[in-house]
Amino acid sequence: MNTPLSLELLFFGAFQVLRQGNPITSCRSVNVQGLMAYLALESDRPHSREHLSALFWPNEPDNIAKQNLRQILYLLKQSLGEDPGAQPYLLTARATVQFNPHSVYTLDVAQFDAALAAEDHVGAAGWYRGDLLAGLYCESTLFEEWLVTQRERRHQQALGLFHRLAETHLAREDYAQASNYAYRQLEMEPWREAAHRQIMTALSAQGDRTGALSQYERCRKMLLDHLGVEPDPETEALYDAIRIGTKSGSPTNASLPAAVPSHSLPPTLTPLIGRNKEVHAIVKLLQGGARVVTILGEGGIGKTRLALTVGEDLAANAFADGVRFVPLAGVVEDKHTAQPSAALQDDALLMAIAGACGVAFAGDEPLRQRLYHHLQPRHMLLVLDNFEHLVASAALLLTLLEHATTAVDPCHLTGAAERLG
Repeated sequence: MNTPLSLELLFFGAFQVLRQGNPITSCRSVNVQGLMAYLALESDRPHSREHLSALFWPNEPDNIAKQNLRQILYLLKQSLGEDPGAQPYLLTARATVQFNPHSVYTLDVAQFDAALAAEDHVGAAGWYRGDLLAGLYCESTLFEEWLVTQRERRHQQALGLFHRLAETHLAREDYAQASNYAYRQLEMEPWREAAHRQIMTALSAQGDRTGALSQYERCRKMLLDHLGVEPDPETEALYDAIRIGTKSGSPTNASLPAAVPSHSLPPTLTPLIGRNKEVHAIVKLLQGGARVVTILGEGGIGKTRLALTVGEDLAANAFADGVRFVPLAGVVEDKHTAQPSAALQDDALLMAIAGACGVAFAGDEPLRQRLYHHLQPRHMLLVLDNFEHLVASAALLLTLLEHATTAVDPCHLTGAAERLG
């Protein structure tokens, strides 16, 4: 007998909505899927109809955009249905719309977040089936910016999660499981050297020296083909140790930084229009030695997109150690206090930057020190997205800057334009 818990929202991998275990096939339109995902992932508050209309139909006249929104909301209500006597899934008012967080449903992203918060790493890994809303593309630049930020945040969380699980299983000498989580990293980023090293270590520990050396060759070919670089010294050292027979069963050093590509910027699917002046001004500031550039402005006007364009322009040759995108929206939440503590914010900032830079969370020394050591020899650009809710960590950021060259904070736009003008 079915329970009222009959609606399943599955956003990792391809978009899926199931009712009583059966796919709802009427949710095939891109805008229907996008609106459903946006409302469900942002269900903590109601959203104005004007905002939703502009988010999905920014180039349409206001009356047409609002009419489109009404039609999609009607279709969504019909598709989702309601259990008799249960809370409705959509709360619609004259001026606002909200996905009802008190309705009976499951959302895989929420389950993933909850498992991470509870440090249930195996449970979190079970919920992650692929990139958030993989393959979903909307013609609205504003929606795409929101989606790319959400997708990259979960992508980096999953990479860090699978890395930690692989390290844990290596320490337990459970080499099959360690390899499984390492391969999951490579499915996401085939050039991730830390995962290749984990597989090399697991194979070597099981006596498969030939397999471990072959894994190194696959790693080297992947790096050359995709990034045009040779393996890191850590990978070369592990290869040499296995080749001459001095590496057989000890797990990889968790304090070693994981290799990342020359940049970790999320893809931009549409061109940036009308911001050439701002892009050139910010690039000039950074190339001129500016340590911090803050982009100011109202939400939704393209701050992240502007920062990504700057990062793309500089990734190729301005910073020897590349550009790292650090999504910070929602990285720290304390349900017991209105404002998370400064210590909690510092920890969240450290973990976000470490994840973007490929620095393992576990090790023999505090994460802060390992991050300092990672940044100290590098000439790197950090793009910190949505830093405004971590203002208590400004002092920590300044300390990190003593070990890095520059950081861009695309939390706002207007102020930057004023200063650049």
